[in-house]
Amino acid sequence: MRILIINKHLKDYLGGSEVQSDIIACRLTGREHKVIYLAVNGFQKDYSVPYKVIGTSLNFLDLINIFKVERPDIIYWRYNRTKLLKSVIAAKLCRMKIVFAISGPSDFEIWFYSKRKNLRPFELIKHTIGSVFYEIDYLINYLGFYFIDGVITQLNNQTNKLPVSREITIPNSVNLTNISFTWDRPYVVWVSNLKSTKNPEIFFKLAKEFESSGIDFIMVGKIQDKKYEIVLNDATKPSNLRYLGYKTLEETNGIIASSLFLVHTCDPEGFPNVMIQAWAFGKPTISLNYDPDNLIEQNQLGSFSRDFVTLVKDTRRFIEDQTLRTAVGSKAKEFSANLFNPKVNSDKIERFLFEILNNKA
Repeated sequence: MRILIINKHLKDYLGGSEVQSDIIACRLTGREHKVIYLAVNGFQKDYSVPYKVIGTSLNFLDLINIFKVERPDIIYWRYNRTKLLKSVIAAKLCRMKIVFAISGPSDFEIWFYSKRKNLRPFELIKHTIGSVFYEIDYLINYLGFYFIDGVITQLNNQTNKLPVSREITIPNSVNLTNISFTWDRPYVVWVSNLKSTKNPEIFFKLAKEFESSGIDFIMVGKIQDKKYEIVLNDATKPSNLRYLGYKTLEETNGIIASSLFLVHTCDPEGFPNVMIQAWAFGKPTISLNYDPDNLIEQNQLGSFSRDFVTLVKDTRRFIEDQTLRTAVGSKAKEFSANLFNPKVNSDKIERFLFEILNNKA
């Protein structure tokens, strides 16, 4: 097959869907498929990957030209709903089939309000006006789903959400490549881009609760909201809070692998890649707001706290009880090996793409 993947690329922007798209591209290339990756707003001169990468702005005429030159058999779309309708129309004009991969609730909800927290009055007005135009565009792009040939979900709670008849659930895969990391004190880790929906301020507050414990609280991720720069540079921030900034996937894996456990404070989303990384390295996850498909509680992979008081209690319990950490970590590692196996999941994706391609309906 000639497979065209559309998403941002992890060498330009490190996020969960970008990591997954790269894993899929590498695996399918290894199966001797021809993979072309359209890196949305890509800017690297050399991506140093085993598949072809083309930077694109998803301009309609540029897409038509790329489709005609590259002649893909099928398109794997993992770029949410941004510019979906016109891109799908371009693909259909070139007689191409498209599979849409769901990354989170914002992909399938007809109306999705973009929330911003703690805004001043002027900022709130500006955000509200911008949101109106965004939501109209968001709603228009929902029409693109009526031209989609197949859907891949990450979780059971994402199924039967879109007007597409052919659908399959395939979990995310894990990349275990890592760079060794050492730290002079035991530490808890938090990994995400710093913005309001990730709630980094809760991790600041959590670190304060354990300031005299001898445990450091390490944060990894790019600052996407400048208000967090002020907090991190504030002399009054917890003395045990350490911000390491942006790290590559391999560096992040090494930091997670040497941690006590992962703390997750983000709002409910799709399937957080960082949870999969933690479980793969045998690290429990303590999540404040979100338990995807109830996997944490059902499989005893850590704890789902639900409120800050319980988050503090759970954090203390996992810091103080090494036996608990080891037992839960072992379960997490075994669970990860069974569910997030790149070979198994790439087999499933390959079969589904063949089914869509060979379906004449």
